[in-house]
Amino acid sequence: MAGAGRKVWTGETLSVPDLQNYLQDQVVAVFENAAARSAAIPAPTEGMPSYLKSTRSVEVHDGTAWQVVARTLMARAFLLQSSAQTGLPSGWQDIYLNTETIDTAGGHTTNSSPVAPTHQYVVPAGTPTGPYLIGGSVVFGGIGAAAAYNCRLIKNGVAVPGFGGQSWGAPGGGNGFSSALPTKLLELAAGDVVHIQGFCTLASWLTGVFSDAASHMTLHRIG
Repeated sequence: MAGAGRKVWTGETLSVPDLQNYLQDQVVAVFENAAARSAAIPAPTEGMPSYLKSTRSVEVHDGTAWQVVARTLMARAFLLQSSAQTGLPSGWQDIYLNTETIDTAGGHTTNSSPVAPTHQYVVPAGTPTGPYLIGGSVVFGGIGAAAAYNCRLIKNGVAVPGFGGQSWGAPGGGNGFSSALPTKLLELAAGDVVHIQGFCTLASWLTGVFSDAASHMTLHRIG
């Protein structure tokens, strides 16, 4: 049982209960994932520590459940569009982010197949639910007419309230125009899918990629 505290031996033989209570149950045991831990410790008690390689986290059991107390790797991602999308019709469109500048947890893929589209970030399996800072923007280009330029964040196929932006203007001359997604907190769990969409009131529009601006999404787990 964890919580036995500390004992000073003064020459006596180390007993099996002492080995279990003072050493084994209080050491930070290392496991590949939560399933391996459950198999090894089917009945954890309050105070037991462990380390999971799958999530790179130190966890302690509080008597009811395992709680994360430290994480050696916080998920961070900066996903960028490196080539423009053209011929987009009026209405909301997924913005393809095909370049990974940063992706510490491997939630994004540059595979363009329908199974793993480049516009999505998927929270990896085994990741505990927690808060993420998410932001980004959609950059529009080569548009000469006045229009409204919009962006929004999608989670599991549904627009997230409060995560959207709109700009109004007429770039003209092939210049870019951007609509920013406000950086806000959003709680995500393993398997959640997030991506950004853009919308222009013109009948046909395209995204822009410039030397100093491109559509992007940022994601940073903070706890």
